Amino acid sequence: MKTFKQYFLENTVDITATPSGKRPVKLGQVDTDQAQQIANYVDRVSSGGEQDIIDLIDGSKFDTGGGNYDKNKYFQVFDYLLYNEKYKIDWKEFKNHTQNRFTENNLQKWFNASHGEFNLYEDFAGPILSKFVKANVKEFFEELFVINPAIGGTSVGDGEFILGILGNGVKGGVGDVDVIQIDGTETTLEVGTSNKIIGGSSREKSFQSLARSIIEAIQAPIGEASDIAFNNEQQKWSYVNNLLQKYPVLEGQNLNWLINLLKEASNDARYSDAEGGTAGSSELNRIVGGIVLFDYIIGHGDDIIVSIYHGVKKPAGFTDYDVRYANVNNLGLEGTINLILQKDWYNFNIDKQATRFTFGT
Repeated sequence: MKTFKQYFLENTVDITATPSGKRPVKLGQVDTDQAQQIANYVDRVSSGGEQDIIDLIDGSKFDTGGGNYDKNKYFQVFDYLLYNEKYKIDWKEFKNHTQNRFTENNLQKWFNASHGEFNLYEDFAGPILSKFVKANVKEFFEELFVINPAIGGTSVGDGEFILGILGNGVKGGVGDVDVIQIDGTETTLEVGTSNKIIGGSSREKSFQSLARSIIEAIQAPIGEASDIAFNNEQQKWSYVNNLLQKYPVLEGQNLNWLINLLKEASNDARYSDAEGGTAGSSELNRIVGGIVLFDYIIGHGDDIIVSIYHGVKKPAGFTDYDVRYANVNNLGLEGTINLILQKDWYNFNIDKQATRFTFGT
């Protein structure tokens, strides 16, 4: 990046400074485009733009520098993006956004039901950004979407930064930094793009193969030699019940209703194996996946699972940055499973290492 002095060493446009009550002083020459860049910089300085950036990031608690903004990667990247002349930032409108986002852009507006869908760009970010980004808004959004430096060694998902600095989201505190909390409420969003890991090798390493073990037990034959052998149906389902009880959110509960649901789903013809083409949408995978999702959200004090379609092959009917969410805390386990089954809400890939989910079709 050129220094301010370097602009004056080029020619075409005269730059002058006019001290109060004195004659103009010639500072140097630059061409037209460079003059516009300097005008943008001056506009930013005069409106307090740099402090507004700091206030915005500070308010959303995206901090990788321990309060030192020279080391805060979110500040560094966002600052560089805003200064790019091709986006033509209106710094006065940016200040207005910084001062009013907590009241004007309440995330409860977009996450106010038991479940729902919207497009992150078209319905949420685009209208907000267009107030202060005056050119190439979609490109600015796409750059903003993937700003995700880790905080305290914990990864940050694509899209979290957008929800934080455009809406009234606040990054989770120490020990729970991979969520967005809606300011002024106790509502917590767990945000991720499609194919997000929700069990196994994600947070709880000790449950690495639990979901897969349940699938394999249900699929095991009766009275035949195999890796898992059962003498009768009662023995099989007693074993499955014991596996289910290992999930902290299910421990000690009467799970007869869930066992009956799994029994009905065990003959789903779509199920082949974890890598099967239709396994992810089978009722068996969806029920077990729903259990993993419920345990993942409730077990960590979160409320809403938010999936953003991006970076994977999209099925017909979906566009990039589509959002599908479910308030798992309000729905409860049975409500979550019913949503997944009845509305084809999510599909699950359950393998020996992890459980992943994406939009259902």
